[in-house]
Amino acid sequence: MKKYLIIVIVTVVLIVAGVLKNRDTGKFVKVEKVKEKDISETVSCTGSVKPVKTVTIMSEVMGRIVELPVKEGDFVQKGDLLCKIDDKNFRSEVERLKAELKRQRLVFEQLKVDAEQAKRDFLRSKKLFKAGILSKDDFEKAKNDLESKTLRVRQQGYSLKQTEANLSKAKENLSKTRVLSPIDGKITSLKKEIGEQVIQGTINNPGSIIMVISDMNKLELEVNVNEVDAVMLKKGMESKIYLDSFEDKVFKGKVKQISESAEKPVGRDVSLFKVKIDFQNSNNKIKPGMNGRAEIKVKESKNALVVPIEAVRKDDNGKEYCFKIVNKRAKKVYVNTGISNDFEVEVKKGLKKGDAVITGPYRILKTLKDGDRVKVKNEK
Repeated sequence: MKKYLIIVIVTVVLIVAGVLKNRDTGKFVKVEKVKEKDISETVSCTGSVKPVKTVTIMSEVMGRIVELPVKEGDFVQKGDLLCKIDDKNFRSEVERLKAELKRQRLVFEQLKVDAEQAKRDFLRSKKLFKAGILSKDDFEKAKNDLESKTLRVRQQGYSLKQTEANLSKAKENLSKTRVLSPIDGKITSLKKEIGEQVIQGTINNPGSIIMVISDMNKLELEVNVNEVDAVMLKKGMESKIYLDSFEDKVFKGKVKQISESAEKPVGRDVSLFKVKIDFQNSNNKIKPGMNGRAEIKVKESKNALVVPIEAVRKDDNGKEYCFKIVNKRAKKVYVNTGISNDFEVEVKKGLKKGDAVITGPYRILKTLKDGDRVKVKNEK
């Protein structure tokens, strides 16, 4: 019993000694000094690279592709041949309508001659009728003949114009069998091959997509921004762009466009705004579809006093405070903060440059009290 009691006493003495020792030396903490530097607040968002100008090449006529002189990845210039559709039927239609137009013009000329003759016959009949030589029936017959032949000339004129319009349309359709590039750019997607059929678009059915051409001289990063952050964005704001394919490269960007309405992704209860960011310094190795992240600068403070973000805490009333070291003790000081980023926060009031503020460890910081003795970890 006596031996057991001695062991208990020794244990208690050791614990008390340890507590006293800890009380004497203080709690080990990490510190950072208040610095003066520029700080900016950013909105982080992700998206993908897209050309500013993209043209989808679709067929305007129906037929089979017989020539395809380009391939995906090729650069083309405005006016270059991209695709040729079998034009046999279109050429036949043009020739048929040309022949029909010639025939109708001959008919039109003959009808005009007949109408002129009918007019002369009518004028002669009119004189004879007034002189009492020609019967009324014969006079009416001459009059009706003139009206009939004049009407036929007018009808043939309408038919002639219709045939001319049909021929013009046929020529237009024939020209559409040769698909030319509307812009200078790169073929970023090729959807069809030689021998495949294409159709023109209608109100209810889209036409066949042959390829997509992108203007590679101007690229942009299109990102999705949540509604909370979107209200802070303005056109012209500077941005840093990081692409997954270029780990060590930072590209400069500038906000070009912010969508006026939000979209809700399927299955998610969040509203996202599309934001387009222009590349200010590009790279010819950047390709459409590459994934990237943007850090858009929304606020900036020059020569600000900043501390690590983990140094700032809140009390039960929501007031912000830091612990700074004064005479090897933790002194609780309330602060007013400004802008912040993922790592630092601006302190507008409560600290001065050079103050040593406690940043951790978290397990110590969460129980630290005003006046506690502390010891910096890197102290000897």
